[in-house]
Amino acid sequence: MTEILSWIKNIVFFLILISAVVNCIANNTYKRYIVFFLGMVLIVIVIMPLSKITSDDKWLDHFYEIDYLKQSYNNYQIDMNRVNTIKESGVLQAYENEIKYQIESVVKSEGLKVKDIELSIDTEFVPERIVIHASYNDEVVYFDETEEKIVTREEVRIKDNLNQLYQIDTDNITIYIN
Repeated sequence: MTEILSWIKNIVFFLILISAVVNCIANNTYKRYIVFFLGMVLIVIVIMPLSKITSDDKWLDHFYEIDYLKQSYNNYQIDMNRVNTIKESGVLQAYENEIKYQIESVVKSEGLKVKDIELSIDTEFVPERIVIHASYNDEVVYFDETEEKIVTREEVRIKDNLNQLYQIDTDNITIYIN
């Protein structure tokens, strides 16, 4: 009950703050932009407690991290005219290590520990197949690929995140979780 009361107090306080800010604005040209921004903040204030109810209270951090990783991935796209230079200088290995690091951070964000990542990169330096071995603890079990396995919530989220990040088909992402 105190959480609901606190939530309502926050909304009322913010509405009073919005009224004060809007009334202090002398120039009407920026008024609609400020009201729009404050309205978006109000929406976040209203939705945040609802996300705690669904036990997914890190949704805003999740979207920020995915966007950051997308931008980082796009910064590592490599021009095909420099393929020979890349092979000679070892930058290809650094590129692969950076992608593995990004994949590992996505897996860790789901509360799992990465044991191994197998990565196949095509001729345009885009990941085409990813195999992840992860666990909930320090032990790791490698499954036989012919074995029927249960799909976990974490596995679905990781596949969706990697699909968004690298535009790789989820069928080309294999995750083994112990």
